[in-house]
Amino acid sequence: MVVKNRNLFKLFIFLTLILNTVASQNLFCQEFGSNYFAEDQQVQIPYTLIIGSFFFDKTLQKLAQENQTKTLSKFADIDRYYGDKYVTGGALLGLYGMSYLLKNEKLKETSEKAILAAAVSGILISGLKEIFGRSRPYRKDGTLHFKPFSFKESRRSLPSGHAGVTFAISTIMANSMDNTYWKTFWYTSAISVGAARIYKNNHWFSDVVTGSVLGYFVAQKTEELFRENKSNPIFGLTVNNGVTSLSFTYPF
Repeated sequence: MVVKNRNLFKLFIFLTLILNTVASQNLFCQEFGSNYFAEDQQVQIPYTLIIGSFFFDKTLQKLAQENQTKTLSKFADIDRYYGDKYVTGGALLGLYGMSYLLKNEKLKETSEKAILAAAVSGILISGLKEIFGRSRPYRKDGTLHFKPFSFKESRRSLPSGHAGVTFAISTIMANSMDNTYWKTFWYTSAISVGAARIYKNNHWFSDVVTGSVLGYFVAQKTEELFRENKSNPIFGLTVNNGVTSLSFTYPF
């Protein structure tokens, strides 16, 4: 049992190293102040990570399935909450509503960013799932079995929606405060969801990496969008004749 837990711990560490590399590369580029290097790395690093992750699919899937324990199974239930469209969506809307009650502009902007990033990630990934039609691990069709536009849940493996949405939200939340512990908490939460999806045999490792990369870059683009449109509110909450409505404006 000790050996099994040790192997799964290695899987978690590997996931952490890979996905934190993606999360930190934008900061790395800014630190060295090279636009050419930044643009070049923004393409090369994610591409390399995604392609490279496919080589680990079978090994990590086998490792996860051979190391099932009651404790780890309970831990893996994190994906029932963080990343679930109803639970996570409700929490974000609740956070947005709370910002109005507290009249907290920073909380309002952060929740707006998180809602937008989660929505865009979810829509983008939902479309890609149908286009790729990759079989989920539990179908036992192999790692490279694709049937585009099959419109079946068992063929919506690539990319991972849970990983994409949670990484988008975690990136926004991590960027909201310059605190190492705060950032570590959010990125580790997103990585844990990705690990849970592999552990439950719902996704391949490459599904998780691809979803995480997409979620991360959607979040960064969302941050950029808000910076460029600081004077023009993207979200708005209005009350008219007792009816509360939420408006959304996307500047082109």
